[in-house]
Amino acid sequence: MPDTFLGLAIAIAFVLPGFITADLAESRRATRAARSDLELILRGLVYALIIQAAVAATGWTQTIVDDVTGSTGSQVAKTEAWTEHLPELVTFGFVVGILIPTILGLLLSEWLRRAEQCGQLKFWHYAAGGRDYRKAWDFVFGRQEGTFLLVTVAEDNGVKHFLGKYGPDSWATQAPTQPPELYLEEAWPADEEGFVDQETLDRKPTRGMWVAADKVDRLEILHL
Repeated sequence: MPDTFLGLAIAIAFVLPGFITADLAESRRATRAARSDLELILRGLVYALIIQAAVAATGWTQTIVDDVTGSTGSQVAKTEAWTEHLPELVTFGFVVGILIPTILGLLLSEWLRRAEQCGQLKFWHYAAGGRDYRKAWDFVFGRQEGTFLLVTVAEDNGVKHFLGKYGPDSWATQAPTQPPELYLEEAWPADEEGFVDQETLDRKPTRGMWVAADKVDRLEILHL
């Protein structure tokens, strides 16, 4: 039974970094509506192999294996060796299983996100999981760091116009969320040209605004 648990722990320790990296690489990026289990497994295993190979090249993995198996000691030492190296094992597991894949995944996500924003993906971007925007909504809000929006909302008695601030405290959902949703950190009733009277503009406290894309009749991005 101990050998079974040890084998399972080793298998998990080997593949987990790859899946953490693959999952974090999707952060803040539009994703396909359905990602197959096979695709996730293959990409996770590739990242796991890269991480484990890089760590093994430093000699750290072999050192841990020798310590755990007690390959240089007596038979008694071999049996009890792993219990004497818990700090090293915990450190190795944290660095290789969590720290490295987390940093790698976030860096990969940022690199691919910037490449997708520029709209000039190369073959190495696609190989790493990059993709072209499939929807105009994702294209617009994937590239916006901050702007003002003129939102026209259709209602039963006509339409209403709002001037909204899309800033660091705002959010736009990305695929596969349907329908897309938008949160504006500040919003003011406006006329059809986007002008707001001063009294409304100075209103305190400021108000945010949630918008469902299927309720929007028109959305204009103001380039200031």
